Amino acid sequence: MPPRAPAPECGKPPAWGSAAGFGDASSASRNLSPRGDLKEAAANLFAMLRELDSGTAVIAVSPIPQTGLGEAINDRLTRAAAPRSPS
Repeated sequence: MPPRAPAPECGKPPAWGSAAGFGDASSASRNLSPRGDLKEAAANLFAMLRELDSGTAVIAVSPIPQTGLGEAINDRLTRAAAPRSPS
């Protein structure tokens, strides 16, 4: 199942999902950038999504700022969450 678009709040993930945090998101199972650095988050994005996607029905992601590199990260998350036709 594809990851979800950025979640409004990324607290403790539900039993059927995983959470990728950004900045101060201590309850997330993984964190794209604990320092809130967009360059670090972008560098970690694909590997972390692959890791969280293995065996997880839903991936929730903390809000990423809609500025600079954050726009590209959010665009990629939105595309990853888009419905797909079965292959």
